[in-house]
Amino acid sequence: MTTCAEQLPTEIWLMIFRYFEVHYIVQAFHSLNSYFNKILSSNHLSFYLRLKQADLTDPLFVKSIFHRTRYLECSIRLRILVTLQFLQSYSHQLLQLRKLSIHICRAGECYTSTICQLLKQIPHLEHLSLFCALDKTSFESILTIPTLKTCHLVLQVSRSLPDQLFTINHSIRKLHVLFLGSLDNQLIYCLLRHMPEVRQVKIFGSNYSFGIQTVFNERLFTLSNLRYLKVKFSNGNFNKDCFTELHSIMPCLRYFQFDYSKHILSQSFIDIFLSSWWPIIEQIPYIRINIKGHLTMESNDDNIQINIGEYRQKFLQRVTQSNKTTNVTWTDRDYHTLTYIEILIDNFSLKKI
Repeated sequence: MTTCAEQLPTEIWLMIFRYFEVHYIVQAFHSLNSYFNKILSSNHLSFYLRLKQADLTDPLFVKSIFHRTRYLECSIRLRILVTLQFLQSYSHQLLQLRKLSIHICRAGECYTSTICQLLKQIPHLEHLSLFCALDKTSFESILTIPTLKTCHLVLQVSRSLPDQLFTINHSIRKLHVLFLGSLDNQLIYCLLRHMPEVRQVKIFGSNYSFGIQTVFNERLFTLSNLRYLKVKFSNGNFNKDCFTELHSIMPCLRYFQFDYSKHILSQSFIDIFLSSWWPIIEQIPYIRINIKGHLTMESNDDNIQINIGEYRQKFLQRVTQSNKTTNVTWTDRDYHTLTYIEILIDNFSLKKI
């Protein structure tokens, strides 16, 4: 530990020490060193450790703190082989580790399954944040970490997992998934199917393909403990029954956040929302819906604004009549052949989550 006081010139220290008896000086520094040594050696002191590239070869790097480390972050710039070496050598010493964050770049994808298998040696791991390309072996290893409560996955490549090959379920309570590549509906279902105790789910992603892909379009299982769901999707398509299927999967849902942005929204979108989606959504006590996109209207330029106004009035009346406590905002801007709309439905302010 380096302090500013240690950088003072020797002459200043000599002037200060002239006013003290030498045995007082010796006793004071001895007591101070003993005090700091007791603090550093106390089992009540825990550490946040951010592993860097040169740490394992640095002679000043203190390895005796591993058993008191509660949060370990393997930095983005850290080579994957260093992470692998660290876990192989010291995972059994991470006795108090509760939270672990690992970044596996594409060049290190081949080590993902090995790293995930080593995580099972950490006895009290509760929160795992993993930036990787998930495969079958890695997912199975995650499911076999018995103490895990929160799983945060950032997936660089979407790989559908062969669901029929998994026989393991896990009692994970919180699942957060961010797709950096194209959104994979089957992978979402595979993750949720094997986490029957999950209480909070957050899913973020975009659909980059030009084909039609729907989400939440199958009724495959029931998550009776799920209370909070947040989805944020860009593009992609939702059929008229998707929220019916979603509510059948999550019948006890209390908090629902839905952010959806699409470059082009068909004219039928508002009708589908009001007739098929809203009757399901209004059954959920606390909601926050945010929809953005360019709405196409099949009419000439003179009637577009009239039609937009009619849709706006119809939408606001339908939503506000069913739930008086919900705040509803409709914003639109005319761009000749297209009209950009933003719809916000919110009553989250009524309840703290």
